[in-house]
Amino acid sequence: MHPNMCTYSKAALEYILNSGLKNLILVNCCDSIKRLYDVLKETGNFNFLYIMDIPRKNNREAHEMMKNELYKFIHTYEVCFSKTFDETAFKKYMLIHENENEKIIVAGVKF
Repeated sequence: MHPNMCTYSKAALEYILNSGLKNLILVNCCDSIKRLYDVLKETGNFNFLYIMDIPRKNNREAHEMMKNELYKFIHTYEVCFSKTFDETAFKKYMLIHENENEKIIVAGVKF
């Protein structure tokens, strides 16, 4: 990595490479994480390496973007591992609380 990269991305790189991880999902929150993804991709040490874009705002367009990113992730995962996403099983492990304005999803299981 370039010497000017943030210490978090450098520490994450060191940890990931020393951990033996073979499957990893990164969240594209900054340029340093994008570069971390590039470096990890070049190693070829992963069965599954994915970077997901996340919205920077909280509005209708951001919600649609996040939904689309989740669908892209699910599709990529299904192709990589020859598995089908089971929405019923997923919902079984999620608690969905609704109020008048929004849905809040709280994980009911450690993934």
